[in-house]
Amino acid sequence: MRYLIVSTDQVYAHHVAVQLRSAGRVADVHKDGLLPPPVLRRYLEDYGVDALVLDVSDTGRLAGAGVVRGWRRACGQTLTMMAIHRRDYRLDVPALLAAGADICHDRDEDARIIVARLEAVVRRCQGFSSATLCVPPFSLETDSGTLRAGNERVMLTRMETRVLEVLMRQRGRLVRRNAILLRLRQELPAEGSVHSLDVIIGRLRQKLRSCQPQAGEVIHTRRNMGFMFEVSAAEADVQPVKGRATG
Repeated sequence: MRYLIVSTDQVYAHHVAVQLRSAGRVADVHKDGLLPPPVLRRYLEDYGVDALVLDVSDTGRLAGAGVVRGWRRACGQTLTMMAIHRRDYRLDVPALLAAGADICHDRDEDARIIVARLEAVVRRCQGFSSATLCVPPFSLETDSGTLRAGNERVMLTRMETRVLEVLMRQRGRLVRRNAILLRLRQELPAEGSVHSLDVIIGRLRQKLRSCQPQAGEVIHTRRNMGFMFEVSAAEADVQPVKGRATG
């Protein structure tokens, strides 16, 4: 998943980013103050940001809700937003939530808790209850890279897991090719990244078919645009086939 961190304290923003990156997430830091940039919507769409971490701890008690409200208007209604506040501002948490934050975090608490809280909120907003992504008949264990369908189990590589996770989280919606490449730009080779992504998609299709042949094609290509993970109602109800785990 990808997060955008906004704070006037760059040391704190860096600390939060390190915690997120150590958990295998992508974290971008906005360094131009607390005002939403004019190109924010384009950035959110192109980079596929899953959540915003907005530090309002230095804004003063009355201004925090206004900052949250401004970012909510700029980001739209669907992006998950966490507001960071100071411990002595706890009475302002209801105002931050009413202004558009989905969850609040005490800045004086361990920053590692941010990862767990963000992951939980984002999962629920995307319709998942745990780190295992379930889109019947498939389930993906993101920590281990295990793809399951009934009694079938297939092991995925790290890159295959990352790509399939992006597609499953956005199931039923078009994910632009560029958005996937931007998420994985630090792991794919600079040259030939488009070809590398096509190879990964091809391998995923093969493994999905081997895991559940009756489900048909579930990764659909939109020419010159991107990919969509979609399982029809009939395919979701197929009976699992028995077999051995494959890699």
